[in-house]
Amino acid sequence: MLTMSSSIDVLIKGHGAVGLTTALGLSRLHLKVAISAPLSHPHPAQLHTQDNRYYAINPSSKALLDNLGGWPAPQKIAPLMGLKVWADRGAELNFRPPKNKPLAWIVPARSIEEELKHACQEQHGFIWLDDTHPLARQASEQSPLTLIAEGHHSQTRQDLGVELSQMPYGQMALSTLIQSEKSHHHIAHQWFILGPEGPEVLALLPVASAEQKMLSLIWSMSPAKALRLKSEDLSSLAQSVTQASHRHLGELQVLGPAQTWPLSLTQADHWTGQFNDRQAWALMGDAAHRIHPLAGMGLNTGLGDASCLIGLVQKRQRGAFWRGLNDTHALRRYERERKNALAPVAFACDGLQRLFAHPSTALASLRNWGFASLERWPRVKDLLIERASSDHNPFELAF
Repeated sequence: MLTMSSSIDVLIKGHGAVGLTTALGLSRLHLKVAISAPLSHPHPAQLHTQDNRYYAINPSSKALLDNLGGWPAPQKIAPLMGLKVWADRGAELNFRPPKNKPLAWIVPARSIEEELKHACQEQHGFIWLDDTHPLARQASEQSPLTLIAEGHHSQTRQDLGVELSQMPYGQMALSTLIQSEKSHHHIAHQWFILGPEGPEVLALLPVASAEQKMLSLIWSMSPAKALRLKSEDLSSLAQSVTQASHRHLGELQVLGPAQTWPLSLTQADHWTGQFNDRQAWALMGDAAHRIHPLAGMGLNTGLGDASCLIGLVQKRQRGAFWRGLNDTHALRRYERERKNALAPVAFACDGLQRLFAHPSTALASLRNWGFASLERWPRVKDLLIERASSDHNPFELAF
């Protein structure tokens, strides 16, 4: 238990997957780590509500979570064994992993967070503080390093006056769970659609189930259409999804209410700084950056932040132990490395979204020709798959 004389090395604000992963990694380096977050337990009804959040976890992120004890049980995971993509004029791309290894794993967000919280409870040197308790304030005033992983609407980031560079897409994402007539065979399906209300991206990701017929829907579209579909009854929404997916998985059923949120390409102008001469801070995950969900990359990029910070602290302990945790040189290195790693992912996602959003007839012909040509170049496809599934490229699973 934390006492007034206790010292916290690292204070983490936010109790999502990114913050918990970082806390575990730093605790294993024999640092005293505290998470400042609400300790109130959810209402029993909330435990049974549908959580539409699913993550596509690539091999590097899986290795990190597995090593820290945050990887869920096999029955909760769906290996992604292939990907089918259709362009707006029907051109088709098929990706299969080499040597029958998964491209990624589709995992419920709640399962990852529960495993990480359980691992934190077992970890020595880890403290969970109620953010309303006076000791949480004491920790914030004493710890040399504060990591801010509160999500896109981070209050701490706003209090620090950090500006966000935002590029709204003029779209909203709609998410829900789907039951399909046909088995998904652990294949993800994605359609780029140029509809009467603008460009859309529809993705169906395989979710673990005994029948292998459950999928997670992520559908980006105009805000008006997203809100209209969200307000429809489940059967009407199911008909819309079935029609948009061209019945490739047969008739679809919607299993619960849909959720929506606006889409934008967002990045904080700076990710690190100092409260004073003794205390520094750094942004992580959605508090620092956000990309289009068409790539399924959100958590992977956040876990990349966690891995980078853990690695830099480990290097400090091995060869630069005289540097404090608040060392601005190391924190600037973190910011530089992570921005460089994120840039190609953000560029690719943004470019792909804009490519299919452009109304030009000539460009539509060109992009569909590109899809059809790539399907006939297996060596190029194999190279893309290798880059996407490589353990050494934790930020480049784009689909």
